[in-house]
Order: sequence, then C-alpha cells, then structure tokens
Amino acid sequence: MDALSTIRCAVLLLIVGLLTGCEYLLPNPYTAGVQVVTTAVGTAMEERTLGEVGDDLVVKTKILQAFASESQSLLIHVSADVYQGDVLLTGAVKEAEEDKKAEDLARAVPGVRRVINEIQITEDVGLHATARDMVIEVKVKGAILAAVGTSLVDYRWRSINGTVYLLGVAQSREEYDKVYDAVRGLDEVERLIPHVRIKTKEEPTEGLPTPLPKTEAPK
Repeated sequence: MDALSTIRCAVLLLIVGLLTGCEYLLPNPYTAGVQVVTTAVGTAMEERTLGEVGDDLVVKTKILQAFASESQSLLIHVSADVYQGDVLLTGAVKEAEEDKKAEDLARAVPGVRRVINEIQITEDVGLHATARDMVIEVKVKGAILAAVGTSLVDYRWRSINGTVYLLGVAQSREEYDKVYDAVRGLDEVERLIPHVRIKTKEEPTEGLPTPLPKTEAPK
C-alpha cells in the first residue's frame, strides 16, 4: 500500500471512532480533507435535528466499518455520505463486483432509507484524478457558500473525475436554483448530478434540471 493510501486509511479509521460530539463528513479517499466539518454551531443551523445528525453519523460509521471488514479497497476507494437516512455512494473502482458489493453492504445497514449508487467503474483512479477532484471540491464549497451562505451545512458534495454529486435539502426552489447554477458555472465541473430535495415545494425531484455535459448545456 502506498503512502497516500496509508494516510487515507488512518484518517478514515480515526473518524470512524467518533460517534459523539460534532458530525464530521468523512473524507472521500479521493478527495480527503476538503469536506465541511459541521461544528456545534453549524448543526444548530442545519435542516436536520440533532437526533438526525447523530443517526446519520452512526449509519455512516457502520457503512465504513462494513467496508473495512469486507476489503481495504472499498474503504479506500468508496465514500458514503448520509443525510436524513439517504446514503450517497461515490468513488471510483475498477471492477463491477466492487460496485455491487459496496451497495449491498450499505443497504444492509440499519437506518438506511435509500442508497444512491454513483460509484464510477473506471480505470481512471490515479493520483492525477485525486488532485483534480480535491481542487474542484474546494471550489464547489466556495460556490455554494457564496450562493446560499449558512445553508451550506444542508449540502454534501463529492467530485469524482470531474463529475460533481450533490446531496441534501434546499429550503426552496429558489435556493436550489442558486446552488445548481453556482456549481454548474464552475469551469472545472464537467457534469453535475444533484440528489437534492426541496423542502417547501411540492414538485417531485424528477422536476429538477437534468444534468448534462457542458458541451450540451451552455452556461
């Protein structure tokens, strides 16, 4: 195992043990260190209740523990973000079997309401992709913060090989549009795939903008 993988494993295993206090968004091994740390103040501003925050952290921890028990590869290459019981799986693996195994393990964890499997099966799993996605995630964070301010805490994001995935809840369609446009407007984002619920609108998720490559959807 290379040095980078060793560091990633250590960070993941350290955070897995934190079941109380602030919620930490466990870093994707492909984009370690970029995600938001939700402080006690941030938790108070979240759409989720304190109990839901704790439940999501427990679910996330159990998923990562299941990955670690199954194989080191899953723990290193697959990330799980949880919001109100919805689980977003992202990452890049080389084999379809790993993709299916990660989804099966996540579905088996108590408290999981829905599994959204966005794991990419690709050969592009190198350090170049990692560095690029780290930069993109920093810019996504800044774009969402500029668009909606403290509502940032209601969103989770991952970038995998230039594709950005969003998870969370928007307070209104207007807020959703601001976030979508802000992230979609970043030059580095090749594709944006949102899994965001709108709190105050009755329209279904299917009514949200369909993510398209930039060549097909001009800014």
